[in-house]
Amino acid sequence: MMQNDNEPNTLAGHNLQVGDVVKMLSDPPREIDRISADGKLFDRHGRGFSAEYPFWIVISRAKPKPKNETQFGDWEIWNGKGEPPTGLVQVHCRNETREVAEACDPMSSDIFIWEKIIAFRRVIEPVRGEVVMTGHLKHFNAGGQMSNDTHSVTLPTIDGKLVTGDAVPCKIEVLT
Repeated sequence: MMQNDNEPNTLAGHNLQVGDVVKMLSDPPREIDRISADGKLFDRHGRGFSAEYPFWIVISRAKPKPKNETQFGDWEIWNGKGEPPTGLVQVHCRNETREVAEACDPMSSDIFIWEKIIAFRRVIEPVRGEVVMTGHLKHFNAGGQMSNDTHSVTLPTIDGKLVTGDAVPCKIEVLT
C-alpha cells in the first residue's frame, strides 16, 4: 500500500528523494529543506535531524529537471573575499553534498547568506541572435539582398541554432 504524503511516517516510509521538502511534526514544527545523498537532513539554518523520528509529513516533492537543463559554468570556490558574484547562481552550502547543490534551482545571488557558501557556479546565458533571409515568392537565401527580392524573413537563433517549435516568433517584412 502506498503511503500518503500527509500521513505521519518515518522518512523511509515516505520514500524520499533528493530535493523533497518534509516537515517534522514536533513542537515547534520544523521544515527540512535539504536531504543529502547519504540521508542526512538539514533545515534552512543548517541544523541536522534524525530520519528515524516517526512523525514526518511531506510538504512538497522535488521537481523533475526539464529536458532543456540550465547550463552552468564550472564550480568556483568561494573563500569570502571580495564581492559575491552577481546574477543567477547555483550554490553549494557547507552543510550539503555537491549532489544536493547540483539538484537546486539557480537563484539570484543577492538572496544568499554568503558566509554559509563554500562554492558557486554561474548560469551561462544563451547567446540569442537572428538569421535574416531575403528573397521573393519562389526563392529565399541568407547570402544578402538581391535586386529582385521583395521580402525579408527574420528567424531567431539560440547559441547559433535556429529556434524550432509551434510558437517561434518569425518576422516577415516587405522590402521597398
